[in-house]
Amino acid sequence: MIQENMEREKTIGKYKLLREIGKGGMAIVYKALEAGTQRNVALKVLLPNMVDRSTVERFNREARAMARLKHPNIIEVYDFGMTGGQHYLAMEFIEGESLKTLIKRKGPLSVEESLDIIAQAGKALAYAHSEGMIHRDIKSGNIMITKEGKVKVMDFGLVQIAGVTRVTTEGSAVGTVEYMSPEQASDEELDSRTDIYSLGVTMYEMLTGHPPFEGDSFQAVLIKQKSETAPSMKKSRPEIPMELEEITQKAMAKDITQRYQKAEELLDDINRLRGIEVQRTQKKAETAEKPQRPQRKKISRAILGLIIIGLLGYIGYINRAEFSLFLSDLGAKIKMAPTGKADLVRETEELLKNLEIADEHHSLGLKFYRDGFVDEAIAEYKKAVRLRPDYPLYYKDLAIAYEEKGEIKKAVKAWQELLKYDETSPLGTMAREHFERLK
Repeated sequence: MIQENMEREKTIGKYKLLREIGKGGMAIVYKALEAGTQRNVALKVLLPNMVDRSTVERFNREARAMARLKHPNIIEVYDFGMTGGQHYLAMEFIEGESLKTLIKRKGPLSVEESLDIIAQAGKALAYAHSEGMIHRDIKSGNIMITKEGKVKVMDFGLVQIAGVTRVTTEGSAVGTVEYMSPEQASDEELDSRTDIYSLGVTMYEMLTGHPPFEGDSFQAVLIKQKSETAPSMKKSRPEIPMELEEITQKAMAKDITQRYQKAEELLDDINRLRGIEVQRTQKKAETAEKPQRPQRKKISRAILGLIIIGLLGYIGYINRAEFSLFLSDLGAKIKMAPTGKADLVRETEELLKNLEIADEHHSLGLKFYRDGFVDEAIAEYKKAVRLRPDYPLYYKDLAIAYEEKGEIKKAVKAWQELLKYDETSPLGTMAREHFERLK
C-alpha cells in the first residue's frame, strides 16, 4: 500500500520524486525536488520489503554517520528520517557518474587522472578516520565523479565507529568481495587500514580497468584476497611509473603491518609522485633571506586577519550579528589608538582561538556520543555552546543528545536556541520539525 501511494503521488514527505537513478538490494535512489528550497536531492528510500530491524539499523547508521561528516570529498546529507512508513535519506545530488561507470566507459584511466582521483578520495578517508569512522566498503561504485572532476565518497552503510561492536551478517564478512582486505575477508576485527587496502584495489582498477582479484564465485575471490599477491600492473601497462606500482602494492599489502598505517601516509606518497610536495624548508630559507620590515609586516598581518574574519562571517561560521559587533569594536579601537598601534592581530587571534577551542569541545562531544557516552557528550557540547553561543550546529547536536537521554524540555530549549540563529538552512528546518514534534 505504501509503495502504491508513493508511485501514485510521486512524493515522499516534502520530496517530489523526479526519476529513479539507482536501485540496489536494500534501497532505491531517486532524483527528487525538495519543497521550499526547490533544490535537487538524491533521495535514498528503503525498500518496503527490507524494513526489518537489522536493515533499518544499517540504513539509520549510514544516515547518522554521513550527517556528521562534513568534507568537500564526501557527499553531504541534508535530511533523514521516516514519513508515511518510508525510511529516507536526502543527500547532495551529484551531476556526474560513479568511478566504476567512468572506468567502464573509458577503460583504464591515465596515470594523471588516477592520481588526482585517488588523492581526493584519500583526503575523504583521512578525514573520516580522524572522526573515528571506518567506511568498510570503499570501491569504485561508491566513489562519484562530478562533471568538474571532483570526487565524492558515498554509501556509508557499512560504516564502523571505532570502539563500537562491528556489525556482520550472521557472523560472516560484510563488504564487496573484490575490494575486501584480507582481515575483512577473514571476518577479523578491523581498523582504518582496511579502507587503505580497498583504496589500493580501487587504484589498481583505475589503472588496469579491473580489480586485481576476480573469480567465478564469492569464495574463489575470497581465497585470493586472503593469500595471493596482486599481479604487477606494469605487465599490462608498462608506462605506469614504478613508484606508482610500489605505492599500489604497499596499499594492498597482505600483512597489515607492511601496509600504509594511515591514509595521510598514502597521500604523502601520492602527492610526492604528483610533484606537489610542499618544500617547507626551502620556503623558510627564502623568507629568512628577505629584509625585515616590521611595520609593513604588522599591517599586512592585520589586514590578513580582517580578511579571514570577513570570510568566516560571510560563510556563516561566525554569526552575522557577532561579526558586525566585532568589526565595530575594532573600528573604534583603530580610531582611538595612536597611528599603527591598534593590535588587530591580537584581537583576531583571540577570536579565532575561541572558535578553535569550541570546535575541539564539539568534536570531543561527537566522539563521546558515537561511543555511547551521552552524558559526557552533553557536557562537551555545553562547553562549545558557552564559547560560541551563536553557532547553530552545536545546538543541534546538544538537542539530539538530550532527546536520546529523554530530557525533552532541555531538547526543546536547545532547538529553540538554534532557531534564534538559523531559520532558513536545513538545520533550521530540522529544528522546526523537532520542535513541533516535541513541544
